[in-house]
Amino acid sequence: MKRISIIFTAAFAAGITMADFDVMTGNLALLYAVAAGLFVGFLIAVFRWIKAAAILMAALCIVSGLIHALHVSQVPLSDISHLAGQRLTVVGIVSDIPQVLPISQDNVKVRYIINARAAITEQGEEVPVTGGVLININQRISQQILPYGTETVAAGKLTLPHSYGNPGMIDTSAALKRQGITARLSAADGMIRFSDDNSKRHWQNTLSDWRENITKRMEKAMPPETAAILAGTLFGGYAGIPKEVIASFATTGIIHILSVSGTHIALVAAVIFWFGSLFRIRPGIISAWAAFSIVIYALISGCTPPVVRSAIMGIIGLAAVGLGREKDAPTALMIAAFLMLLYQPGLIYDISFQLSFSAAAGLIFLYPKTVAYLKLLPAWLAKPFAVTLAAQLGVVPFIAWYFKSFSLSSFIANLIAIPIIEAAVILGLFTSILGAMLAPANILWYSCSFLINLVVVIIEKLATLPGASIYLPPIGLEAGIAYYCLVAWLYGYRPIWIPSLSDVYSKWFKASTVFSIIITVAFAVYINYPRQFAVHFIDVGQGDAALIITPHRRSILIDSGGTLGEATDFDVGERVVLPYLKHYGILDIDYLILTHGHQDHAGGASAVVSGIPVKNIMIAREEFTPALKKLINATPDAVFIPIYQDQQIMLDGTRVSIILDGIRDQAKSNNESSAVIKVTYGSHSFLFTGDLEAKGEQEILIKKLPVRCSVLKVGHHGSKTSSTPEFLAAVQPQYAVISVGYNNRFGHPHPDVIKRLTERNIETYRTDQHGAIIFQSDGENLHIETFRGLK
Repeated sequence: MKRISIIFTAAFAAGITMADFDVMTGNLALLYAVAAGLFVGFLIAVFRWIKAAAILMAALCIVSGLIHALHVSQVPLSDISHLAGQRLTVVGIVSDIPQVLPISQDNVKVRYIINARAAITEQGEEVPVTGGVLININQRISQQILPYGTETVAAGKLTLPHSYGNPGMIDTSAALKRQGITARLSAADGMIRFSDDNSKRHWQNTLSDWRENITKRMEKAMPPETAAILAGTLFGGYAGIPKEVIASFATTGIIHILSVSGTHIALVAAVIFWFGSLFRIRPGIISAWAAFSIVIYALISGCTPPVVRSAIMGIIGLAAVGLGREKDAPTALMIAAFLMLLYQPGLIYDISFQLSFSAAAGLIFLYPKTVAYLKLLPAWLAKPFAVTLAAQLGVVPFIAWYFKSFSLSSFIANLIAIPIIEAAVILGLFTSILGAMLAPANILWYSCSFLINLVVVIIEKLATLPGASIYLPPIGLEAGIAYYCLVAWLYGYRPIWIPSLSDVYSKWFKASTVFSIIITVAFAVYINYPRQFAVHFIDVGQGDAALIITPHRRSILIDSGGTLGEATDFDVGERVVLPYLKHYGILDIDYLILTHGHQDHAGGASAVVSGIPVKNIMIAREEFTPALKKLINATPDAVFIPIYQDQQIMLDGTRVSIILDGIRDQAKSNNESSAVIKVTYGSHSFLFTGDLEAKGEQEILIKKLPVRCSVLKVGHHGSKTSSTPEFLAAVQPQYAVISVGYNNRFGHPHPDVIKRLTERNIETYRTDQHGAIIFQSDGENLHIETFRGLK
C-alpha cells in the first residue's frame, strides 16, 4: 500500500506539472479519450495481469493530474480579471482579516481582500463578476478599518497581479491566484467604504480581536519587540519583529518557527499525548482530543492556507495513530498530499507546501535509519540530531532554489533553541487561553518574555559563528530528482536489482574509487572552465540593475534597483538583486557602478554591499542623494572611485568605458547627471545610459562620442524625453532593453519611444513583459534568453 500510494501520488503530481508545458494541453477531448482508454485497460488488466494494471493506473493518474490542472487553471468568463485595465467601482465582501502596516503617526497601509460580486464601469454599467481582488490602500488612522465579512464598495484602476520575472523567486501572482485573487485594485484614500452600515459581525473578526487583545496584553508585560516575536511564534507573521532578528532566525535555519506550521501542529499534538499518557487515556481518545485541539489552534491562528494544510496533514497522521496504524505514516502522508493537490493542483508550486511536505517526508522515511546511523552518539543527542538531519535532507533542493544557503548552525539551534521556543509557545498558548482567568497572568507573560529573549540571544550568537550558513547553489528540476534518487539509494530505498552502497564498495572497490575520482575531477574542471560572457538585465520593477559576468566569473553590477517607497519595507536590493546574484553563483562583485544616485538606480546598493563583498564602488561626482548616503554608511571602509570621462576598466577580456561622466551644466542629482557606460566583449558592446535625457544625448552627439553598440539599455525607462531619433541613429543598436515596472504610474515606456525603436527595426525587450533578459556571447555570436520565454 505504501508503494502504491507513493507511485500514484507522484504520477498525479507529474501530470499537474505537465500542464505548464505544451503537452496535449490544447485538446481536452483527446485527453479524456486517453483517460477513458487507460481506465478500461486497467479494469481488464486487474483481473489478468496485476503488474500491467499498476502501470496503467499510474498512467491514468498522470493524465488525470494533467486534466485536473488544466480545468482549474481556466479562468471563468465571469472573473473580474477580464476587466483589467479599466477604472471601476467594485462591490464585494471583505473575505479576509485586513492586514494593517503603520507607516506614520497618522497613516496606515491596509491590505484588503475583496470577494467581488459586481463591477460598475465609468459609464455606469453594472457587470456581475466573480473572483478575488487585492486592495492596498493608505488611509488615516482615524478611519475605520473595514472588518471581515462586510459588504464593501471600492473605486480605482483594476490591474492583473504581477510578480518579478527572475529565476529562483517566488511567483507572487501565482500565489495570489491560488488564494482566488485574480486582480488588484489601485484605490486612493477615501475610495473604499461600507456599502451597508448594518454589516453583520463575523466569527473571524471575533478571533482577530481576541488575537489583538492578547498581543496588547503581551506588550504590557514585555518590550514591544519581544511581544512581536512571541506573537509571531504563536499566531504567525513577522509584523514588528526587527529585521536583524528575522535574519538571525533565517541564518540558523529556524525561521519557520515564526510562522504557524507543521512544527506548531506537532507540538500541540505532542502536549496532548503527553497529558493523555500521564492519565493513561486510550490512544484513540487521545488522538481525537489532539485532532480537536489542532482544529482549535488552526482557528485561533487565523486559518491561513499553510495552517490549514499543516492541520490536515496532522489530523490524517493522528487518524493513523488512533487506528493503531503508525506504520502507515508514509501512506497517510501521500493520501494527505493527494487530497490537497486534488483540491488545489497549484499547491505543487507553493513554497510552504513544498517545504512542509518534503520535511515531513524526510522525517518519515529518513529519521529511523538516521538514528541507526548515529548509534555511536548517545541517545539524547542522536535523536534530535537525526530529526534535524532527516528534515534538512528532505528540503535541500527547495532550500537551495529559494534561499541559496544551508544552515550548519541549525543542528545546534534545534538542540538548544527549539526546546526553549517550544516551551514559550506552550506557555504562551496556555496564558492566552486561560490567562484572563488567572491572577498571576503577568508572571506567565514575564516567563514567556524571558524565554523569548534567551532564544534571541542564543540565535544571534549562533548566527555570527563562522560557517553558520554556507552558500548552496540552486538545484533545478533534473538535479533535484537526481538528488532524491541518490538519497533514496543511500538510505536503502532501491529496487532489488540495484546494488547498495556497501555492495558497490565491497565488490567493486577499485572501480568505484576510480569512478569517484573521475567524477570529482570532471566537476572541478566544469566549475573552473570558462563560460560565455553574459549580461543580465534584472527585473527590478521601475528601476535599473544589470549584471555583467565575464568568462572566468568576474562580475560587474551596474545600478542596483531600489525600495518601493515609504509605505513598505521591501528593499529591492535585499529581496531581488541579492537573490539573483546568488542564483547565478555570484558571491562577490568586482565593480559596483552607479550611473547616478536616484533611488530607483542606487536604492538597493546598501543592501547589496551588506550582503556580499564588493571590491570597488564607482559613483558619479554629484551631490550625495539619500541612497548614496545610505550606501556609504553601510560600507564605510569600501573603495569608492569617482567616475570620470574616458575611464576604462579591463576585466577578463571585458572592457568597461565611461563614455560620459554625468558632470554637465545641469543641476546635480537629476536625470541629466547620469553617467553613460559602454561594456565591450569581442565584437559586441552594450551601452548603459541610466536616466539620460535628450540634453545629455545631444551632448554625446556634439562631442561625437563612440556610442555605437549591439545592445542599448534605453534611457530613463523609455521616457518620452529620452531616445531621440538622432541619438538612435548614432547608436545603431540591433537590440534594445527597457528596464521598466509593470503598470507604472509614469506611463513608461512612452508609445513614441516604442514607435522610434520599431521604425528602426530594433528588436526590443522589456523587463515588465519578458522578466530578466540575458545576453550571452562567445565574442562573435549573441544569444538571448528571457525568463518569460523568447519574444
